[in-house]
Amino acid sequence: ELIDLAGVRGVGRKRARRLFDAGIETRADLREAEKSVVLGALRGREKTAENVLEAAGHRDPEMDGVTADTTAAPDDGEEMVADDGQGQADLGDF
Repeated sequence: ELIDLAGVRGVGRKRARRLFDAGIETRADLREAEKSVVLGALRGREKTAENVLEAAGHRDPEMDGVTADTTAAPDDGEEMVADDGQGQADLGDF
């Protein structure tokens, strides 16, 4: 059920599950999804949401002025974050 979503660049198993749980079940759903829902499902990570939407072919992947739909993010103990670009480790960090 998650294979189609996991085929989008930047979407792995965990992100695919979060998107699926938010009602986005296919690449086509992701391409047409409300940006606030995607942002909520991806825990408020704006840059990640932009990259995923761009990879899926969304007509307008920019997140400027978009507020995360917190109902799209199932509560699994993780908090929403303000994306400052520092959340992703670089290979040089290891």
